Amino acid sequence: MRSQYCFRIIISLLLVFIAGHANAGVLTLRDSISYALNNNLTVRTYANSIENAKLDVWVREMDFSPSVRGSVYSELTGNSGKTSNISIEKPLKQGGSISFDTSVNYLEFEGTKDYTSDSLVKFTYPLLKDRGSFYATYNLVSADRQLQSITRGYDVLRQQLILDVITSYYKTVESLLLTEVNQKSLERAEALLAASSAKLRAGLVTKIDLYRAEIQVLQSKNNLAFLADSIESSKNSFKNLIGLSLDSDFSLETKIEYSPEDFDEARLIEKAFASRAEIKDAEAKIEDGERALKLAKNNLWPRLDWWVGYGAQGHGPSVGKSYSYNNLEFRTGFTITGSLSPWADVATVKKAERDIEDKKTALQALKNNISLEIKQYLSAMKQYRARIDLNKVNVDLAEKQLEFASLRFKKGFADNFTVKEAEEKIIDANVQYISALINAILTDVKIRKASGGLNYFD
Repeated sequence: MRSQYCFRIIISLLLVFIAGHANAGVLTLRDSISYALNNNLTVRTYANSIENAKLDVWVREMDFSPSVRGSVYSELTGNSGKTSNISIEKPLKQGGSISFDTSVNYLEFEGTKDYTSDSLVKFTYPLLKDRGSFYATYNLVSADRQLQSITRGYDVLRQQLILDVITSYYKTVESLLLTEVNQKSLERAEALLAASSAKLRAGLVTKIDLYRAEIQVLQSKNNLAFLADSIESSKNSFKNLIGLSLDSDFSLETKIEYSPEDFDEARLIEKAFASRAEIKDAEAKIEDGERALKLAKNNLWPRLDWWVGYGAQGHGPSVGKSYSYNNLEFRTGFTITGSLSPWADVATVKKAERDIEDKKTALQALKNNISLEIKQYLSAMKQYRARIDLNKVNVDLAEKQLEFASLRFKKGFADNFTVKEAEEKIIDANVQYISALINAILTDVKIRKASGGLNYFD
């Protein structure tokens, strides 16, 4: 207990340190994921479901603890009589139970007290319905399987959270990179405005050139204002996602290193089928259905219990002396119970059989969707990677065009329209390049998740 408490203190201090680090400087993607996994409210709430499921398993485990029952029965007649009974029973995981029953009957007649005791140690075992450990532990195993299912759901939720954090992180970085591009564009637009104003005073250009330069500056400022709002909104969403206070202040690393990874479609699908939690859960549901069918067929049988025990009877003028047994005997017998209208149980069997077929169909549909998902991501990945190379060329070409147009304007061979046009092209080329780069990174991440698990720390 003390070690668990100390561990929680260490984790809390670590999270405080991470939060402080986030407030103080650059928040890395690794820190963001780590912090989110420990502080995202949805994940924390789901973790409580796991603890509740563990309690359910414990409760079912306690079903095999001994139980004690007692009763007292009094009868007011001409003879004052009273019967007391105590029963202790211990269910067995192998099926059946062991029990001890004892009762004392007290009778008083004309001042004479008479006590009679009857005790029996008994082992009971079902011969038809509920025979064996499968049925004896059915509820316990079901609770444990439910715990496993919830745990798999927790893994799926964490995987999705990691993907959401990475997506939110890079989308915010994308806006930051576009801000850098537009900031440089604004600096060039202001330089163009200054040059156009000087040329106008010298009579080398018309007012149209000045107005055109002023509009270019205004557009650049509007773009920056829009991006600032976008960044603020993205950061707030990011803070809420990872569990940081909205008052927190941090910056993100904008340097992107993209190393394309080679993917093999067949291996990705094979890995997904073998390791994805959703597949394992669907397979487990089929097993649950088969267990339910076995239980339903079991319920068609009547319950036939065989019991064997060793009993003793005693008689005396007091409770203690009545347990001085004078009659010891070996006892055995059968008890049978059943329904004369088993149609509901027959219907349950039919439903269980159909349920298994439905779950098998659901598993196949899930596999088909996963295969399609991986194929679509691979196709998108190829497109984004091709766009990266193409748009990189377009950026270089746009920069050269801008340099050439600026030189022609400076030498007086052209007005600033070609400069403005080249500036718009360089902005568009950078937007397309950055977008393709970010989407390529995110698509690679989605492929890793779709193929069976996203562990960013590998």
